[in-house]
Amino acid sequence: MKFITVKINDDDNWEPDEDFWVQLYEPSNPDSMPIENATKLEGGDTKTIVTIIDDDKPGSIAFEESKPIKAIASTGKAEIKIIRKNGSDGTVTVNYETVELDKSDHTATPGKDYVSTNGTLTFK
Repeated sequence: MKFITVKINDDDNWEPDEDFWVQLYEPSNPDSMPIENATKLEGGDTKTIVTIIDDDKPGSIAFEESKPIKAIASTGKAEIKIIRKNGSDGTVTVNYETVELDKSDHTATPGKDYVSTNGTLTFK
């Protein structure tokens, strides 16, 4: 087994994942023939694609639970976990605010059933 090493140039900029090919060719004298004139090896396994995975993605912010969160009144608080996923590059901030659903009988009322709040979360 032999290996080909291709240097990847890393930067701090977000960009989509990028691809390039590695092609195998018949042996030739590198001083006399440019690679574009060389004969490609035959077969479906003589060319492969390499994907450079961008590791500079900031990720996304989401609620840890996708289901409704249950808060027991006697505990005096609701803890809502916010997570950063699918990336971790750079500082990301997100604003939040509690919002009354509607005016129905089953809707919690700010100031009566809970304390309205808002703010900013920062993920480093």
